[in-house]
Amino acid sequence: MNINKLQLGTVSHGTLRPEDLAVAFLSTAQHLEVDLPDGIENDVEAIVNGVFEHDAAEVLIEIGDRIDDALPSFLRFGTHEGDSSDWGIWGDERFSEELVEALLEVEKAREGDSNEGEILSLQMALDLALEQLRD
Repeated sequence: MNINKLQLGTVSHGTLRPEDLAVAFLSTAQHLEVDLPDGIENDVEAIVNGVFEHDAAEVLIEIGDRIDDALPSFLRFGTHEGDSSDWGIWGDERFSEELVEALLEVEKAREGDSNEGEILSLQMALDLALEQLRD
């Protein structure tokens, strides 16, 4: 997964139609460079064209699970807490929005060319904050 391409928020809103969700999920997975099973693009195309011969929900679950599994532990892929038609990447509800954004910046810095000492000290502070929140 390419963490530097990750943005929090909506990837699909206002629809639960499998053909809409399949395109949005696949696009998100490809944008983030998530590993997907061979043939999943063909499955999505068949869903969009209305010729998929199996349960489209299985494809949606597969792509959604792959995205979710690739995310850092403080993020999740799924529906927004208050709107089941709002699919996206959200912070763990146990943490404040500010803490989620700070954790995401640390993850992005790890993938980039940031100063190791700066990243380490920020990560230690965030780990301590997370530990205290979990208690």
